[in-house]
Amino acid sequence: TFTFANGDKLYARGNDAVLPSDNPEYNAEFSNPFVIIGGTGRFEGAQGGGTTNSLVKFGIGTDHEFSGVLVLPIQRGVSDSDD
Repeated sequence: TFTFANGDKLYARGNDAVLPSDNPEYNAEFSNPFVIIGGTGRFEGAQGGGTTNSLVKFGIGTDHEFSGVLVLPIQRGVSDSDD
């Protein structure tokens, strides 16, 4: 689940398999497919998917890179213009 500043949420599902990293700055890494399974607010009805490439520093954190496609349904009555 990704939660945005306005409270909207984007839901994704994937499988994780963490492996030792070949990068000397990290302890482990993983690269896994994910599927977008909906959300709330502007992400309601969202679909898509992609791959995450992640590097892990134990006890410190994880650096993530996500690539893929996010498809949002058309929201009627919503405009980005300042007419």
